[in-house]
Amino acid sequence: MPKEKTSIAYKLKQAVKNNKYLRTDGDVLICTICEKKINFSHQHGSQRLSEHLKSRNHLQKVDIKDKPKTQTLLRDVFNCEQSTSNDQTQFNKDMTKAFLSADIPFHKLNNFYFKNFLKKYIDFAIPEESTLRKNYTKDVYEDTLQKIRNTIGEKDIFLMIDETTDVESRYVFNVLVGKLDGEPVKAMLLVTYFLTETNNKTINRGIMDALALLWPGGIKYDRVYLILSDQAQYMLKAIRNLKETGLFANLNHITCLVHALHRVCEKIRDENEDVDRFIALVKKILTKSPHRQQHFKSETQLPLPPKVITTRWGTWLNAVFYYCEHFTLIKKCIGSLDKSKSKAIKEAQKLLGNSDINTQMFNLLKYRILCDSIKKLQSDELTTRQQRDIIQHVENKLTCFAKEKLKSCLSKNPDLSEYTSETKSLDFRIMTSYSPLVTVDVERSFSKYKSILRDNRRSLTEIHLSQYLCINYNLK
Repeated sequence: MPKEKTSIAYKLKQAVKNNKYLRTDGDVLICTICEKKINFSHQHGSQRLSEHLKSRNHLQKVDIKDKPKTQTLLRDVFNCEQSTSNDQTQFNKDMTKAFLSADIPFHKLNNFYFKNFLKKYIDFAIPEESTLRKNYTKDVYEDTLQKIRNTIGEKDIFLMIDETTDVESRYVFNVLVGKLDGEPVKAMLLVTYFLTETNNKTINRGIMDALALLWPGGIKYDRVYLILSDQAQYMLKAIRNLKETGLFANLNHITCLVHALHRVCEKIRDENEDVDRFIALVKKILTKSPHRQQHFKSETQLPLPPKVITTRWGTWLNAVFYYCEHFTLIKKCIGSLDKSKSKAIKEAQKLLGNSDINTQMFNLLKYRILCDSIKKLQSDELTTRQQRDIIQHVENKLTCFAKEKLKSCLSKNPDLSEYTSETKSLDFRIMTSYSPLVTVDVERSFSKYKSILRDNRRSLTEIHLSQYLCINYNLK
């Protein structure tokens, strides 16, 4: 009998008997309210248990758990339905989902006032940030993946793929998926991969891994009807190699129609060197000079010129329209600056004096249809026919080199004509009636990624970044 009372198992049973929040299987002691395992031994077991039960974190959680439920709870304030389960684990999981979907960093839970606010109005113990990150993020991510699988069901699918380089110089490859069932569809972010290099082999491997993630029981090759990408040569070669395997019997490859319009915009920019040079000089004059920026605003009573991002669809033409509309005011402002202060000012003033920049800009107004069409193609719920008609309308309106450039881009689009052909069967046309022909959604996923990877969040691992982005993009 004495030996039994001094055994570890006996001591654990006694500890559980005296505290309703402790549980044991005979070997391990767990505090259920703190979700923490307590190391119990002959020499230090009692001391460690005592220290834990007296800790501030444990006492706060016990106080919340045991206090009378007479106060107004946060869910009552917002008329939320009360959960039928008083489960701390489910609460922690729901909080993880809420923080990630709203892109709220977990460390915000350390804020004194925010934490006390939650303690006051929520009838659950507030978990530590490490608890959510380590114990619940993966579960929420797996639930999100399962939701994608359930949404796809037994339907045929399309994939939307693209690659970018982030601020850490990593190659980020996003794969989005959507179902083809004749209804308006929103692509879902399936996975984010970080590639060692960008070529047709790594893109192929990324696509196959993504399909294996979507169908863990085995890839259903015949249900992949469409892959959308940009016109990069390695993308064209990657999808061509997939077709040549013979596995994807129904696969079509379409390159983004908006990218085709963007290529036309790039060609227009190349053909108007003086205008492009003037815009670049004004940007150089104003950038990093608060004094000149203030002078520009006071002289013109205008906002600063729009930023030109060469890789962003149509921003250069939008800048041209701004300069054309306010040319007189901008010319007067640039002319009033002291050219001895900057080489860029001297060059801009010389350009304004020696060339008819205004006329060149005015002639570019006819290309406003490109920016308008890009904006239309970014709209949701356009039918396949409507998207194709927008491109056809632009092609009919363009002339000379711009029209030739668009024709050249469309002629290199692998399966656009066949996929949108009216000669296809009725069932196929119904199924693909809302197929996207643009990669707008994947570009939006990169914007989400850049928002998550802020300057003060560079320590996030690739695994966490992939999980966070999948949850944040799909739970909106």
